[in-house]
Amino acid sequence: MINRVTVEGNLTDNVDLRKTQSGKLVTSFTVACSEGTGDKKYTEFVDVTAWEKSAELLSKYCQKGTRVLIEGKLRTETYEKDGQKVYKKYVLANNIEFIDRTKADTQTTLTRDDGRDMFGRKPVEDVKIDPDELPFF
Repeated sequence: MINRVTVEGNLTDNVDLRKTQSGKLVTSFTVACSEGTGDKKYTEFVDVTAWEKSAELLSKYCQKGTRVLIEGKLRTETYEKDGQKVYKKYVLANNIEFIDRTKADTQTTLTRDDGRDMFGRKPVEDVKIDPDELPFF
């Protein structure tokens, strides 16, 4: 069985980076994915959760409207609200690509003197998060 999801769209809000009680970085955000045109245009809003380096990079380099490509796994969270069981579906991100960044944004915001980001990687449009680097895979 394969559980793989790919979502491309725009962030609906700025990314809010949080820390868990154990100190791990996490963020939850929504991606708006549109298809069609005119009266036939449809937008799906997809909830996404990213951890550690992915979460940190998203909060540092992305803002409302940034176009992203997310690859991950579909997860279901279950909790109780007002005595009722609630199910929430979301994508657990394991690969994130930032797209539609201009060269000016990349050069002024993301690079050090040697042209690499704060982790020593190539500029953000070339950054891919390796799932082997994340603690939960």
